[in-house]
Amino acid sequence: MKLNLNRLSGILMLYCMGGACACFPAVFIFRANYDPMAGSIFTIVGGSLLIVSAIFLLINSTEAKSNKVDLDDQKRTQIVYGLMALTVITVVVMFLLGEIIRF
Repeated sequence: MKLNLNRLSGILMLYCMGGACACFPAVFIFRANYDPMAGSIFTIVGGSLLIVSAIFLLINSTEAKSNKVDLDDQKRTQIVYGLMALTVITVVVMFLLGEIIRF
């Protein structure tokens, strides 16, 4: 399967895979602390992100066959910076939730 990570679908595929990988350790932590509801929520979110990343993977593999780049350098860097900002916001929110909710 040929991939082209310079396309928008490739960037979003990697971001969704990272989000899915970040959700599954939380499942084990919540289940170990006898909170099955929160563990189930993170399971659903992680599974949904895996499904979305698989869809982006299929889109990217079909787009890579045409082998043309649809994003210029400026737009690509804006997308990457936006995704990094979204990641930082997610980390801050998870840190605040971890400080507020005690086991």
